[in-house]
Amino acid sequence: MRVRLAGVGHSTIDIVGDVSLVVWLCGCNLRCPFCHNWKIARNDPALCREVEIERVLERLESARGLADSVLVTGGEPLLQPEATAAILSKASELGMRPVLESNLTIPEALRTVLDLAFVNEIVTDIKVPPEAMMGLSPEVARRAWSSFLESLRIAVERVPRVTLRLPIYPGELRRRDTYLARIGRYLEQVRSIVEPRLESGECRVEIVAVETEMVETPVPPAELQRIIETSLGLTEGSRHEDRGRRH
Repeated sequence: MRVRLAGVGHSTIDIVGDVSLVVWLCGCNLRCPFCHNWKIARNDPALCREVEIERVLERLESARGLADSVLVTGGEPLLQPEATAAILSKASELGMRPVLESNLTIPEALRTVLDLAFVNEIVTDIKVPPEAMMGLSPEVARRAWSSFLESLRIAVERVPRVTLRLPIYPGELRRRDTYLARIGRYLEQVRSIVEPRLESGECRVEIVAVETEMVETPVPPAELQRIIETSLGLTEGSRHEDRGRRH
């Protein structure tokens, strides 16, 4: 089996608290305006090449004992589900935590990966409003958002840990409320990450930083707190009893 690959490398910032081995797979079905890896997403021939999957698995073996986790990212790994599953399975076999970073808009491919491999954690962005954040036409973006919700349902049922990142930039905050309310039902099982950092340990939702070049001015913390607590349905009754606990 061959895989379209941009590279493999160690990282201490992609997964908080882990030394991770990151595998970047090429190609993506979205055109997000804030994408840091847009050349990989667009299959730039200067970065992307096809290699035998065995070469990637050998690279994982060489990292055994040097990395806590393996992160498969992109681009969009679910465009290559069999290769993604093979890499994640190898990570488990070698005793490294298998983590998938995906836009979660291809639920059938997610099912394939989860049928073939154990995934300890899924990391994804809440790209709302979708027509602005996915880089697609409104109709196509709405379909992609529906697919995201289906994939999120699958993920929280089958994966031990799901991390949601909420890219935030001024001008779009209040438009997010309708979309965010639809994922509130998953908060019991989801660790959510938003930007910029708010020092708070009292909610079920852990709030840490996510870098995005789209933030030109700081978003007021009070406005972020309002979005988190009202749009995602957090109330006094849903706050974590263990204040100060971090997931």
